[in-house]
Amino acid sequence: MSDIIYHYTSPEGILGILKGKTLRFTDCQYLNDKSEALYIRKPIERALEMICEKYGISTEQREFLNLYMKLGYESSHQIDKPDFGNINSINQKMEIYRYYVLCASEHEDASNMWSYFVKNGVYQGYNLGIDLSMLKKKIGEICKPYRGISVLPDNCIEYEFNKQVDIIFNKLGEAMVGESRLLAKRRPNKDLIIYLILRRALFNALENYKLFFKNPAFENEKEYRVVLKVRNGSIEENDNLKLNFRVGASGIITPFLEFSFDLNDKQELFKQITLAPMIETELAKESFNMLLASNGYKNIEIKESSINLRF
Repeated sequence: MSDIIYHYTSPEGILGILKGKTLRFTDCQYLNDKSEALYIRKPIERALEMICEKYGISTEQREFLNLYMKLGYESSHQIDKPDFGNINSINQKMEIYRYYVLCASEHEDASNMWSYFVKNGVYQGYNLGIDLSMLKKKIGEICKPYRGISVLPDNCIEYEFNKQVDIIFNKLGEAMVGESRLLAKRRPNKDLIIYLILRRALFNALENYKLFFKNPAFENEKEYRVVLKVRNGSIEENDNLKLNFRVGASGIITPFLEFSFDLNDKQELFKQITLAPMIETELAKESFNMLLASNGYKNIEIKESSINLRF
């Protein structure tokens, strides 16, 4: 993919970014499509079925793992471990994280993306071309000194169902091979070893892939996401992250992180602004040039959409 990703946004959104010198990462629980993170159940259930068949996992274990997978996704809380073999309980503490998302696209000028910004029959939107390498570098520098804050490495959205299943199946298989010897040193029985390994692996798969697997029907969006993983209570320690709130499209108060950069950073981060179709292009260009100049931005190209609309 290109080193530039395109953040499609409203007029209010791009104005806030350029004037406020912050990027917003929305709490994943409040994204526009409430069903998208639930989609991971389909590939993860299939992968779990395959791994159970491969390792001869008992029906009782399958039932508990399926229950854990569903509850673990919905609430990120652990459930009571079944007592396989009547041995002492082994407690695995699962730390709770929240995930904050900056959504973009690999498409520089896509009609389906512009369609989200139709208002009164007119396209009213922009996209901001962001240098991905520079964004990752700056986020990494800012997050590195702080424990409990990181950036998830898998940014491209996977839309193909079979590939999604393979990714999770391989992760579960790696966990079975990589952790079984370590757990075996504690000498619990085989059933408990398998349960503990897969419970942890399922938790990790749910947390790490739920925001990167989407229904194949949305493939034409070519979405790209930058996701901050934040342990509860860690935000207060970071001077560059601030928890804030806005009113969402449905009227719900929506939490987000403001990720602050100084002007020099943003000069390197932002490469271009693309105007949606039907905007009064010359007037829009003039106002953007004034806005950029008054806020100290230089060398940001302003482009028009190449899409010819039909009426």
